[in-house]
Amino acid sequence: MNHFIFIFSIITINLFLVNANTTVIIIGAGAAGIAAASLLAEHGISFVILEAEDRIGGRIFSTYFGESKVDLGAQWSHGEQNNTMYNLIKDLDLVKPSDFKKNLYYSAENFDKSFASDLYWLCKKIFLKEKPVEEMSVGSFIEKRFRERVEEKYGNDEKISKYVNEILITFMHDILVQRGALSWFDVSMLNDYDRLKGQAYLDWKGCGHGIILDVMMKRYPNLSEELPIAENIIFNKQVNKIRWDGPPSVQCTDGSEYFTSHIILTASLGVLKHNYRSLFHPVLPQSKIDAINSLGIASVFKVVLEFSNRWWDPQSFKTAALCWDTADLKLLHDEFPKGRMKNNQSWLENLCEFHALDKNPNMLVAWFTGEFVPDIELLPDSTIIEGIMHVLVKFFGRQYKVTKPVGLLRNNWNSNQHFRGVYSYETVESRKLNESAALILSKPLISRDGNLSLLFAGEATSPTHYATVHGAIESGYQEAQRIIQLSL
Repeated sequence: MNHFIFIFSIITINLFLVNANTTVIIIGAGAAGIAAASLLAEHGISFVILEAEDRIGGRIFSTYFGESKVDLGAQWSHGEQNNTMYNLIKDLDLVKPSDFKKNLYYSAENFDKSFASDLYWLCKKIFLKEKPVEEMSVGSFIEKRFRERVEEKYGNDEKISKYVNEILITFMHDILVQRGALSWFDVSMLNDYDRLKGQAYLDWKGCGHGIILDVMMKRYPNLSEELPIAENIIFNKQVNKIRWDGPPSVQCTDGSEYFTSHIILTASLGVLKHNYRSLFHPVLPQSKIDAINSLGIASVFKVVLEFSNRWWDPQSFKTAALCWDTADLKLLHDEFPKGRMKNNQSWLENLCEFHALDKNPNMLVAWFTGEFVPDIELLPDSTIIEGIMHVLVKFFGRQYKVTKPVGLLRNNWNSNQHFRGVYSYETVESRKLNESAALILSKPLISRDGNLSLLFAGEATSPTHYATVHGAIESGYQEAQRIIQLSL
């Protein structure tokens, strides 16, 4: 096919999709959207996916960097038992248990590693095994209970108090990596999350988390069985208006409009928080607005670093959690003044851990969490590399000959208007509603003429598996199944 005919064919296809009264419009080609599309395709129900980005995957973002793919978004599969995603791939030899051993590293030379490790695991045990009797934040509960337990076990002299404060900061960042919040005082200690049995961290063996999209579309393992999904995706389509009470329709920022029978919306909670006032016509019921406002979503910042050589020990250096000496932390903003700071704090305080990649032996992933993440995303690559080097030398320069990264890869999830965050979490406020906020958010809207008009999917709509890809996939299947039931 020559170039002119190819372009003409794309235009013709898009015009057909714009004018066709398709049964279902799916907004978003992330895990939930692709899951919904795969089920609709298998049942012969027509659909079009409108995707604001120029790629599929949403918050799954696998891309080649170095010797194999790396994940700028979702990275692991969590749990095996009753995991919808794991059931799709368990016989395909795509995952393996991740060597996720986490070791504490200290910024100062004098470090009682054994004692610090005991404190860290005591903190983790409290988080996993103990619960408050009333609603309170993770930060409030852990800080109070941890100090009580330490005093009971070790007493309360000056050295112990210093270690307690330092370990609390380290563990706080561990929580923020898991929850994607900017503060652990935003996250509810009590929650409905269902931690699935089996391996907590399954690694994708260098093929990237994005392969789950190929599995759902049946591109993998046998391309000849591929479902008709890819040809029904229109990229760079940002939706700015959804009419749901009456004949359902979707309008995009480029002026195009799509008419349909049902709409499945898979937008992130961050997008809903920013746009719910202008996006929906008529406005959403107050119960949904309350659910959107009360649930939490923020961001973590992940940077993939490539080095010319692997200067660390691959046997012992798996995941390195950074524990700052109190004095070093106070000096940090003076030692490295570049970048955004406030209240004499440095953005480098938010650099909390590194982990190594098996299939890319010369790469490390740096994780930033906490209040400065939105500001860090705005920093240039050169400043980020210089800052990371400062921290690497501080923590590992005594043990290794640290070299400067030769490459960097990142994605700005918080500042991207198509995401505005990474994954949702329960807050103390969300748990004050009469029922699960995620469950409220997941309920479809019925138009006045009785049509199942607007359906909601995505990880934030899962009451028990939020913040996971398997939760997003389950939600996509669930909403597609509602529509399929109408045709039976």
